Amino acid sequence: MVAIRLERVERLTPLVVAAVAALAWSLLVAYGHASGFAASFVMWNVMMVAMMLPSLFPWLVLFEPSQSVRFAFGYFAVWGMYCFAAAAAQHYLRVEHAVSGEAAAGLLVVAGAYQFTPMKQSCLRKCRSPLGHVLTHWRSGRGFWLRVGLGHGMNCLGCCWALMAVAFALGVMNLAWMAALTALVAAEKMLPQGELFSRVTGAALLACGVGWLTQ
Repeated sequence: MVAIRLERVERLTPLVVAAVAALAWSLLVAYGHASGFAASFVMWNVMMVAMMLPSLFPWLVLFEPSQSVRFAFGYFAVWGMYCFAAAAAQHYLRVEHAVSGEAAAGLLVVAGAYQFTPMKQSCLRKCRSPLGHVLTHWRSGRGFWLRVGLGHGMNCLGCCWALMAVAFALGVMNLAWMAALTALVAAEKMLPQGELFSRVTGAALLACGVGWLTQ
C-alpha cells in the first residue's frame, strides 16, 4: 500500500519547507558572490534549494517525513550534477556577474525557444502530476522514494535547465532574477494554465533575446 499521508496532522508542515527555503535565500544574500570553484558549486546548490522548494512543495506534503528526505536527496542529487557543470562554467570561463553582448542574447533566445519544444512540455506535464506519477510507478522498498526523487529530478532538469542557464545572461547570483525565476517555475508547475504560461514565458524570452541582438 502506498504510504501517503493525507491527514493534516501527518503532513509535512509548510513551516519546515519555508524555513529551509528562507535559510537558503539568507545564505545567498550573505555569501552569494563567493569566489572559487568549490564556493561556486556550493552556492549553485544552495540556489537550487532556494528556487525549487516552492514548486517541490506539492510533492513533499504527500510523503512521510522519512520518504520526503529520500525523495529530496534523489531530486537534488540530479540538480547537483547540473550545479557542478554550471559552477565549472562559471569558474573556468570567469563569469563573475553576467556574460555580455551576443552571448547573453543568444542564451535568452535558446531559453525562449526551448519553452516550445516537445521535451520541455513533456517534462512539464510530468512535473505537474506528482500523485499520478507515484501511483503509476509504485514499487515496494525504501529505494522507491529515492528513485522517485531521481526521476522527478530528471523531469525537472529537462523542464528548467534552459531557464536556469539564463542566469549567465542576467547575473549568476542576481537575486532579482532568481526571485522572478522561482515565481516562473512555480507558476508553470502549480497554476491550472501552467503549460500555457510556459509558452508565454518562452515568447517573452525570445522577444528580449531578439531585441537585444538587433540593437
